[in-house]
Amino acid sequence: MPDRPIILILGPTAGGKTALAISLANALPGGGECVCADSMQVYRGMDLGTAKPTAAEQAAAPHHLLDVADPADDTYSVDTWLADAERAIADIRARNRWPLVVGGTNLYVQALLYGLFDGPAPDPVLRDALRARDTDDLRRELEAIDPAAAARIHPNDRKRTVRAIEVFRATGRPISDQQQEWAAAGPRSDAIILGLDYPPEVINPRINARVKAMVASGLVEEVRALRAASRL
Repeated sequence: MPDRPIILILGPTAGGKTALAISLANALPGGGECVCADSMQVYRGMDLGTAKPTAAEQAAAPHHLLDVADPADDTYSVDTWLADAERAIADIRARNRWPLVVGGTNLYVQALLYGLFDGPAPDPVLRDALRARDTDDLRRELEAIDPAAAARIHPNDRKRTVRAIEVFRATGRPISDQQQEWAAAGPRSDAIILGLDYPPEVINPRINARVKAMVASGLVEEVRALRAASRL
């Protein structure tokens, strides 16, 4: 039997992705299981602020890649998530069930579909020299050599800024151009993509209601507890 395709469920915050995933998991022949593709829901203790599926929702359908890392661990990256997700999907398929990937984080979804752009190996000497520079100085260089990457990378994201400069120094070409060529190769796996879309007048009140519910349920206390435990 060929592998079941990945079902990707994408959409805005408060768009009903979890509810749809659970409904499909219980309706599809053979059943399905949810794979979290959210870069914040992977962390333990960060429940309300990330709108993590509740205990009742997790009981309604199997969920994977929730609570797999500690907030103090800054080594859990897209590479780690991709390896974990591929193992989970292979296990789900091996049991003839449907993998339902619920996004979340576009970078994670892109990595799952297209793989990761590796680029040249890091130069330790160059990397140390770049890391020693001021953030604003790094930003100016990135804007000069790769405006497209600068527009995409947050000004305070030193890690990705350094990597973009590294790639340019090593290859003489912007990382944004190389990533675009790599993505054009097409997806690595069959996927059914379900996108939830709402006009602003519909989704904005839902987001506002969710935030109010988070605060009422103890969001402030959750953040205080994480800070007290030195996990943020």
